[in-house]
Amino acid sequence: MKPERTSTLPAYQRFEYLTEPGTPTLTLPYTYKTLEGVHQSVEQVVSMLHNRSEICTFSKLQTAVQNITRKNFEMKALGQIKTIVPDDYIYRQEKNIPQYGMQLSSNYQLTVEPNLQVEDSTGPLTAEGKPMFSASLLLKRQNVFKKRLLAYLKEHHKKFLASLKIPLNVPDDKITRWHPLFQLDKVPEVIPAELPKPPEVKVYHSAKDVLEKQRGRLNPLVEKALSKVVADSEKEGTTKSQTNNVECSASTSSNQTTATMKGIPPALLAK
Repeated sequence: MKPERTSTLPAYQRFEYLTEPGTPTLTLPYTYKTLEGVHQSVEQVVSMLHNRSEICTFSKLQTAVQNITRKNFEMKALGQIKTIVPDDYIYRQEKNIPQYGMQLSSNYQLTVEPNLQVEDSTGPLTAEGKPMFSASLLLKRQNVFKKRLLAYLKEHHKKFLASLKIPLNVPDDKITRWHPLFQLDKVPEVIPAELPKPPEVKVYHSAKDVLEKQRGRLNPLVEKALSKVVADSEKEGTTKSQTNNVECSASTSSNQTTATMKGIPPALLAK
C-alpha cells in the first residue's frame, strides 16, 4: 500500500517572495548604516518617554542614545535625521522644564516630540490623552526612514551616472545595484537640517538702555520714572567727572611744584 502523499503548495507559491520587489544588493555606506542605527535608538527612547508622558529633552535623549549605541550622539546626528524624515518629530525650544531631581530649569532646552500619524483614533492613549507610540508604528516608521535614506543615497548615485563620459539615466525603481565605479566610501554624509535655536534674550544693563529700547511702549508713569533715574545718573556722573578733574589738576600742580623745587635742601625749604 502506497503512503498518502502530503499536499504541498506549488513552487510558484512557495517561492513567491523571491519575485517581490526589493533591492537586496543596494548596500549603504558606513555613515549611513550608523545613522540608521542611531535613528532606531532615538525612536526607542522617544517612544518610551512619550508613552510615559515625559518631556523628551535633548539632554535626556543624548544620554539614553549614548548608553544604547556606546557612541557619541550630538545635535548633528539629530539634524541628519530631520533631513531624512523632517515631519517625524516636532522640535521646540522650551524652558521651565523639570530636570533630574524635579528642579525647574530657567534655560531654554531643545525638546523632541514624536509627530504620530495614527489611523486608528480608538487606540490606547497616554496619560495626557495622546495616541500611544505602539510597536507596530515604531516598525513602520523605521521602514520609512530606511527607504528615504536609500532614496537620499540614490540621488548621489544619479548625479554620478550623469557625470560619466557617457551619461546614464536609470529610473530609481529600476536600480538593483550600484554602478561598479560608484564609490560608496566617498559618498558625502547626510547634510544636517537646522534645528530650533534658543531665542535671543535681551539684557539691559541700565535704566538708560531700557528707556532707549522700549521708549513709547512703556507705561507713561514707568517711562517718567526711568527718565528721572537716567537724568539723576547723568547728573551724578557729571559731578564725579568734575571732581575727578579737580583732583587730577591738583595732583598735576603738586607734581609740577615738586619737580621745580627738586635739588633744594629741605632745611632751606623749611625756612
